[in-house]
Amino acid sequence: MEEANAILATLPPIESQYPTSTSDEKANAHNTSILAIRGLRTTATGFELFRLANMALCNNEIATTLHHYSSSHEPEHSNDSNSLGKPGEDKIEDSDEDFVIIKEITVITFEPFYFFFYGSLQIREVLQRICKIPDGESEDKKNGPIILHERAVIHGWKVKLWGPFPALVPAAVDDTEGVQGMAWFCEKPEHVARLCAYETDAYRMAYCDILLPSTGDVVEVLENARTFVSTLGDDELEDGEFNIAECKRNMIYSW
Repeated sequence: MEEANAILATLPPIESQYPTSTSDEKANAHNTSILAIRGLRTTATGFELFRLANMALCNNEIATTLHHYSSSHEPEHSNDSNSLGKPGEDKIEDSDEDFVIIKEITVITFEPFYFFFYGSLQIREVLQRICKIPDGESEDKKNGPIILHERAVIHGWKVKLWGPFPALVPAAVDDTEGVQGMAWFCEKPEHVARLCAYETDAYRMAYCDILLPSTGDVVEVLENARTFVSTLGDDELEDGEFNIAECKRNMIYSW
């Protein structure tokens, strides 16, 4: 139990922290980590960062921005030619109105990352439907717009069942079996928000490293990937194995 609690304590927060000021470093770091687990980076601080963190926790789709600047006002040019100096003069006298005040706006960017799926999101049709990915986004005739990498493995977690659904909980330190699933490269922030909404509050995002078999005996390590782990208590989970074939039949039939 202590080992499990230690692992859970290192996970990104699932509640935002209200800042005392724009320069509240503790609150800024806390709220930044909420965005970071979702692949979002921002120049926002203080109350604006707090607002963005709350939006992320509510699974709102946060739009990214381009890194550019905006002026607070247009430059005002005087009709007095003397204010710009006469031709041939070395010195030019400028009034305050000749300067444009430049103010940097909040920048929000998204860094794509790999997801590790071990439940219903391994089903290509489910993932495409949840993320609302249209068929036309890929020229891959076999896989369509979804490319899932099979035989992916992560360590440090084990699978329990929440009803028919699998849920990850911390594994024992000496556990070497790992969890098998699939890896998927997430390229858009709105996909993250939609996946979080699909998983509900019964799950939270966590960092992981994915081991992916490559050519021969080579194993590729996908660092700083993400997965969904359980937020439920032990009394809500039970031992068992996830039946992906049955899950696929039930989900597609219900559509």
